[in-house]
Amino acid sequence: MAINTTPNKKPTGGGNPTAGGAINGNDFPTMASDWHQVGRGYSCRFTLQGGQLNVAWRPAFPPKVELRRIWNSGKYHEARHIFLTAVSERIGGAVVCVDM
Repeated sequence: MAINTTPNKKPTGGGNPTAGGAINGNDFPTMASDWHQVGRGYSCRFTLQGGQLNVAWRPAFPPKVELRRIWNSGKYHEARHIFLTAVSERIGGAVVCVDM
């Protein structure tokens, strides 16, 4: 996940990947979402700490078949979007999350 605030001036580069005012590591706020019901009896909660996005599952991490159904339903993405929108509002900048 990369977060980049809108720079006040054009980045100068110089081999510095954070030129232009990106937020890195310890500059991120520590945040946690509410529990989101994502279907099939599962809930997830997102946390951001030290720039790392994590997700916790209840009652446990879903098996592959259930996870695929949750993923395809869009409920996981909707819950993550709600959380990342709150992060964006808190830092006053854009948030980008890439699924790999």
